Amino acid sequence: MLAGTIAFVILWLLVSIILGLRSGWYSLMRVFPDRPQEKPVATFKRESGMVGPVSMHGILTLSLCPTGLRVGIMKLFGPFAKDFFVPWDAISVSRKRMLGWKYADVSFGDYGKLRVSDLLADRLWRTVPQSWPERGVPGAVTSKRLLRDYFLKWLILTSAASAFFIIAPRIAVHGSGNYPPILVAILFPAITIGLAFGFQYLTHER
Repeated sequence: MLAGTIAFVILWLLVSIILGLRSGWYSLMRVFPDRPQEKPVATFKRESGMVGPVSMHGILTLSLCPTGLRVGIMKLFGPFAKDFFVPWDAISVSRKRMLGWKYADVSFGDYGKLRVSDLLADRLWRTVPQSWPERGVPGAVTSKRLLRDYFLKWLILTSAASAFFIIAPRIAVHGSGNYPPILVAILFPAITIGLAFGFQYLTHER
């Protein structure tokens, strides 16, 4: 039992290190060291995004400070990933769309980027309009828009998870017929992901 626990902890640490390297987080830490003396104007917790090519769902903390953006991660998922602080003048933002999904690439010079939803980018922009590196007026952040954003994320993740639970067992144990029912493969991720997103939606609404 103890050996199994130790092996799991070691594996978890190795995976977190690999993800830190793959995402470019450690490089961003070196280039943009944190500035603990900078007190945030506002902090957005349990946010989702992609750091480099690595998806980080519900584990990011974004702190908007007078002179820059602090990016952090839950220590459980990044025990060696320290917060990094990027000055506003080193940040650029570009809006994009893919398959109907709107998102924003928040680039940190040539050293990395954070991809967040179009809605989250507007929420950040509206909080610090004088510092945010975009011109114009951010979109209104309404309950209807927030609900639509969560619904689209739920639909995309549920579709991907359902496809995995339907296809993967049939490939792994081809011909055995011992597969989970298709209805279960759809309802399990739909309900699980729906509950997680429902909690996040209610939290943001407060």
